[in-house]
Amino acid sequence: MAQDNTPKKPTPRKPTPRSKASVTVGRKKSAPKLSVPASSTGSRLPKVGKRSAQTGRLQTPSTAVAAAPKKKQIFAAPSPAVRRKQRQSATQPDEGTRHTPTLKGVAIAVIVVATLAVIAVIALTILSHTAVFTINNVVATSSEHVSDSSIVRLAQVEEGATLLNLDADKIEENIKRNPWVAEVHLSRVFPSTLKITVTEHKVRALVIMNGSEVVWCLGDGGVWLEPISVKAESGESFKAAVLKKAQSMGALLIADSPAKLNPRAGSKATAESLQAAIKFEEGFTEELSKQILSYSAPSAASVSCTLKSGVTVSLGKATDITAKESVILALLKKHAGKITYINVRVASNPSYRMVDSDNVQEGTGALGEGASADDSVIAANSSGSKTQDDASSDEGSSDVSDESGQSPEGDNDNSQADSSSTDESSPEA
Repeated sequence: MAQDNTPKKPTPRKPTPRSKASVTVGRKKSAPKLSVPASSTGSRLPKVGKRSAQTGRLQTPSTAVAAAPKKKQIFAAPSPAVRRKQRQSATQPDEGTRHTPTLKGVAIAVIVVATLAVIAVIALTILSHTAVFTINNVVATSSEHVSDSSIVRLAQVEEGATLLNLDADKIEENIKRNPWVAEVHLSRVFPSTLKITVTEHKVRALVIMNGSEVVWCLGDGGVWLEPISVKAESGESFKAAVLKKAQSMGALLIADSPAKLNPRAGSKATAESLQAAIKFEEGFTEELSKQILSYSAPSAASVSCTLKSGVTVSLGKATDITAKESVILALLKKHAGKITYINVRVASNPSYRMVDSDNVQEGTGALGEGASADDSVIAANSSGSKTQDDASSDEGSSDVSDESGQSPEGDNDNSQADSSSTDESSPEA
């Protein structure tokens, strides 16, 4: 049997199907990768490395554990309040640095202000010496006791002075040489007029010196103003005329002041007797002060006052003023229309004199007259008047002690007060 020497065509080999996990390197097939099921948590085990083409060994990857898959992020839109807060924080600067000026800005501001101040001073200096503003006319407004011509004369405005460089303090001091002047007001009317107005001291009291008919005006602040002339009408006493003048001026009458006071216009009244009377007037409330017509102040320890009703009150020293006023008002209220004299030199031990009659008329006590020894004691017209001693002996008791029963320490007026009573039936008379 003959052999067939015809070369046979090679039977084509069917390609072996490759798995997705296989990798071909050159002509060699790589070992298929092991598929590892995913764990229950979703993470995968480390992948097996590739086989080296030269050594045939498996290459281990550097990272053995693969990263876990990222979770899905769900975007949530911010609320309107959150968006509003975000916009505000984006537009507004930090609160701590918003109002903090920089050092450079402060320096610039200081330089600008200083420059403007220097310019203003230079401009004022130039204008103050300009002849346009030279004072050519001084106009004064007169007051009750100071004339306009007197104000202009006292002002002594320097020649060549301008409205911008005049010495206002010196002009005010010159005008206040008049004791009536309390305040001075200057007004500049450009280009060349100076206006002057004054405010006078208010008359606080008319003071009568003891044993004379000299009357001085005492202004507010305790300044002596000037003496005035008071003339009594026919049949009128001098003290009554002074009281009428004081009432017309809205002032008090302070009588029996020591003759040695020697007041000077424009000087302070430093006499203790006057200061005591003024202290009582300032310390009393309106309820009592509106009833007082005059004070008697021969000394600081012997001050007394006379009420409009004719009642005389011995006040003593200017101490315990509130307590003394309470006693006076209480007695006046309890014995309305019958009381004639009150002694509150010692507020804790007061005394008083009253009359036991319904026909009590005002005498001359309101003017400090009609008393033989002490002008501060009133004289009451009553045919059946009694002192508190007589009344207490009839009634058997009294609310307060009579001044003759117990004399307070330092009270030197009690004997005079008793002797001035017009009650002839009284043993004190």
